[in-house]
Amino acid sequence: AASLPLASLVPRFSRLATASVVVLSATGSAAYALHVGSKDLLATTTYGRALAVKLVLFGVLLGLAAHHRFRLSPRLARAGQALAAAFGRGVAAEVAAGALVLAAVGAMTSVTPSRDAAEARARSGVIDHVALPAGELTLRVMPGLVGNNAVAVELADTRPAAAGTAADAVLRVTAPGGVARPFDVTLRPAGAAAGRERFVAHGSFFTPPGTWRTEVIVRRRGLDDVRHAFAARITRTPDERIEQRVDDALAAPIPSSAASIAAGAALFQTHCAPCHGPEGRGDGVAAAGLATKPADFRLHVALHTDAELYAWVALGIEDTPMPAFRDTLDRDELWHVVNHLRATFGAGIGSGAGGAPDGG
Repeated sequence: AASLPLASLVPRFSRLATASVVVLSATGSAAYALHVGSKDLLATTTYGRALAVKLVLFGVLLGLAAHHRFRLSPRLARAGQALAAAFGRGVAAEVAAGALVLAAVGAMTSVTPSRDAAEARARSGVIDHVALPAGELTLRVMPGLVGNNAVAVELADTRPAAAGTAADAVLRVTAPGGVARPFDVTLRPAGAAAGRERFVAHGSFFTPPGTWRTEVIVRRRGLDDVRHAFAARITRTPDERIEQRVDDALAAPIPSSAASIAAGAALFQTHCAPCHGPEGRGDGVAAAGLATKPADFRLHVALHTDAELYAWVALGIEDTPMPAFRDTLDRDELWHVVNHLRATFGAGIGSGAGGAPDGG
């Protein structure tokens, strides 16, 4: 008879526990949709990791609730006190899991939500600092996302012979996984203050996302070069990841046949070579008169999807000399140009890229 109250209590407890777990599931899903929105942010932010722990514990609680409701409850009604200890252990496990859920929720409320953290990172960008024998060197990449970035290098050269001596600075950039050859970005002097020289550049240097080897080289006549390789982690925003999935789903409607490539080559020489050069090096006869150096296709094409190349040829690139050709070339001709670029300059990469080339 002593077991009857417990036998009648178990179904009620199980129903309450199941309802609580459903509420946890709903709030966890809502938190993911509102404050995370992507698997990357789930894994790379404190808020996302806490939410992931909460969701895992939700699964544990759901399993325990189901065990109590559908296995222990019927058996407890028949066996009475014999299963009371097992039920007690199960309740203790649920209480422990519930406490861990509360800890995860506490962590979530004490840190910045993933979306806000990503936006804050976009505002702060990539910042790294190193102390070298020649002085202190700082690299800033803003916003540190795929696409256009502002790069700033600051050097506090403490060598006496460096005072009053002009310096040249270069950024030697290597893509993640060696998907393209390293290339140099010339940094232009931007003045000095408080003993720190500043060099800057702006452009689409970082595509695709990943950790880029970014070597700063500062040369000064009569002195050893100051150089250091930073690791700049470049990421995508959630919206860019969605756009990328759309891009990857768009296959070129004109097959990359020999005829299409030949037609694209002829169109390239007529419309693209004046700026980009006959070999796509960015050294065409009109390049010298442009405010922005035309893209070197040997570096850029392999980093972009066909959909991106088509969009840039058709629509141009805003704030650069790169014009739109949609009114000059028809749809098939635009795809012929893309097929020529792909066949001549690179097969592309699976992840695509989200930033435009420099332009021109």
